Amino acid sequence: MLTMDVAVNNAHKYGAIALTILLLAGCGPANVKQAPVTAQPKSIPIRNFTSFSNALSCMDTMMLAHAIPKIRLTSSGIPDSTGAIRTGTRDMMITALSKMSTRSGSLAYVDYDVTQADVMTLQDLAGQDFNAPDYYIRGAITQLDSGVIDSHVGGGVSLPFADFGMDKNQVASVVSMDMNIGNFSTREIMPGFSSNNSMAVVRTGKSGDAGGRIKKAGLFINIGMNRSEGMHQSVRTLLELSLIEVIGKLTQTPYWECLNIESTNPTFMSQARTWYDQMDASQRVAYVQRNLTAAGFYNGAIGQHENAELTSAISKYQQEQDLIANGRISFELYYSLLSSSSNRTLTAAALPTSGEKIQAQPEHNSSQATAPETAETAETAETAETATAAPSPETEKTAHSHSEPQVTTQKRASVPATQKPAGIRKLAKDEW
Repeated sequence: MLTMDVAVNNAHKYGAIALTILLLAGCGPANVKQAPVTAQPKSIPIRNFTSFSNALSCMDTMMLAHAIPKIRLTSSGIPDSTGAIRTGTRDMMITALSKMSTRSGSLAYVDYDVTQADVMTLQDLAGQDFNAPDYYIRGAITQLDSGVIDSHVGGGVSLPFADFGMDKNQVASVVSMDMNIGNFSTREIMPGFSSNNSMAVVRTGKSGDAGGRIKKAGLFINIGMNRSEGMHQSVRTLLELSLIEVIGKLTQTPYWECLNIESTNPTFMSQARTWYDQMDASQRVAYVQRNLTAAGFYNGAIGQHENAELTSAISKYQQEQDLIANGRISFELYYSLLSSSSNRTLTAAALPTSGEKIQAQPEHNSSQATAPETAETAETAETAETATAAPSPETEKTAHSHSEPQVTTQKRASVPATQKPAGIRKLAKDEW
């Protein structure tokens, strides 16, 4: 019996030695020739989509439908005022603006850096063909509240032969972005053309453990999984949302439809009411004539005065839209045309003519100033005429979908637009 015990002990000892040698052999020098192969990423790259990727395309279609002339924009990017998030917001902005003008051509980004050269210097370098921006976009990542919600839940059970436990935690942070538009020639921030939005970024974690004992041997298992939403991806999402809002206000298009917000929302009805009140009588007549022409109700000339044919067309449209059919131009008629025009592409007859003017930025005394139409407007009209020469089905309005898990967007109260955008024109040299 003693001999048998000695044999068993020796077997355990030599077995442990052999196992140690095998483990050490596995930890030997690696084959450096495999390093390039190991360094190759195994994941397949994918395109970057956000919750508002479809909304950007919707804005492009909407600006095409509303025949928005080319607007030149520039920006030095959206800096991080919190000092905690460093990301390439300028290039994110360029990408978003490009997606918003693929078909319409309504937005053009001027690659101009105010920290490198002023407009005069660029004019000398590029010659007379250099086009100064009409507006500039500025803003910042203004808030980062980390860990505003930090919840933790755990529990376990102990049995004579085993122990079990589970744990779950969730941490939410809030990041905010403010964005404004300024007049490039005067360097004045334009009141009302602003946005401020916030987003919750959530980090979740789950873990479980189990332990038991079989005779004298113990067993313990622990499994954990953490999931953290990207802070930088949230910045891109916030930037796209803010651009949709400020560009929609600048072009006076119903951008809320691209955000899948009901047109009966009081905030956006108030926004449209402000636009309507800022138009004078002749501008309202021309707007109604163009849109009724596009809708197939009016075949008369586009001018600044009402006529019997226009009154009849208004009545027919009001009857079809379940409005009071009195043949008069009203805010209800304007709001209905504003919403419905986003679902169709304006025909050439509905585009602004070369004799019409684009309303300029009013002064603080609310006077209605106008600026002459530029060559870009005529170019946009010609492009839209070519695009709509053949009949095509109505453009389906694209609604955005919140596809990112557990990311919630909170709209803070936005400032209603109180002024019209400045006329789209090239700047004279003495205006720089």
